[in-house]
Amino acid sequence: MKFLANMFGKKAGAPAVRQTEPAPLEILCEGASQPFAFQEHLYSHEELPILDWQAAVDWSARASNPASALIDCKRGWLLHLRDALGQGYDLRESAHAAVLSTGDERYAAAMLDFIERTRRRIAVTLEGVATFRDDDREILIIFDDPDSYYRYVSHAYPEDGEFAFSSGMFLHAGCPHFVTMRDEHHTVERVITHEMTHASVAHLRIPLWLNEGLAVNAEDRLMGKQPKLFDPPDMRRKHLAFWSRDTIQEFWSGHSFGRPDDGCMLSYDLAQILVEILAGHWPQFRAFATAASYQDGGASAASEHMGIDLGESLAAIFEQASADGWRPDPEKWRGDVAHTPE
Repeated sequence: MKFLANMFGKKAGAPAVRQTEPAPLEILCEGASQPFAFQEHLYSHEELPILDWQAAVDWSARASNPASALIDCKRGWLLHLRDALGQGYDLRESAHAAVLSTGDERYAAAMLDFIERTRRRIAVTLEGVATFRDDDREILIIFDDPDSYYRYVSHAYPEDGEFAFSSGMFLHAGCPHFVTMRDEHHTVERVITHEMTHASVAHLRIPLWLNEGLAVNAEDRLMGKQPKLFDPPDMRRKHLAFWSRDTIQEFWSGHSFGRPDDGCMLSYDLAQILVEILAGHWPQFRAFATAASYQDGGASAASEHMGIDLGESLAAIFEQASADGWRPDPEKWRGDVAHTPE
């Protein structure tokens, strides 16, 4: 490969390195007859550069080492984003991680070290379900303020509609990476753990409720439980008041996780409760989790691998006399199913 020095491909245990070179205009690699020209494949969204990832994938596929070529495309884009975000932002990288943020060297080194350790801990906690590629890097972008954060993530949202606020998210399409912001009101490490869990199961076609349930439970397992906004009796009253045979279909389809009202909070809480119950016998749950499909809300996999009816499980949680109407029913789902993009 003929790239600029100090690329992502470092051996495990290599120290964190701050990248100071200019954002590349193009990159070359063995096997590809033409260089990858960034200016031809970058577009501006809210004055921030977004790369045409399909073009990057197509170009890197012609390289002698496609994985390494695609990593170089990612790195080049991060350097362009660094420059667009302005003074103070730096790109630092380690064996399996890259962090774009402001702050001193110790802060970035701590984030890189945390990502490396969290990769290992998630892989153990979700044994047989979580997967991290050794020839790729976990990319974390930490924005300094809400304005920059929402300017960036808005490129992943439809133009119309109302959406729930967030403090971090995993963006899968094109270049899998996770983003968060500096904010004294939340712990960055918790967001990283949550979003890295999403990254670790992005290879699966699981429904959103299962994806979020895994992430919330892994976050609590690895970082410790946080006090909730409401005590258990109040949360139960809210659940009983909100969920019905109609709204529960939004949970199974994933749409309730994006609601701008209490439905969003209740969806995460219900996903956590349901996954915690189902994961009690790990070998069966592992088989279910790796086979579950967003297209039916995981119903067939739950029946085949765990011998349970998801509707009956929820009916029991809500003390319903019958499971009728509480099962995943794709025919009642409106629009596209909300799930991790393929």
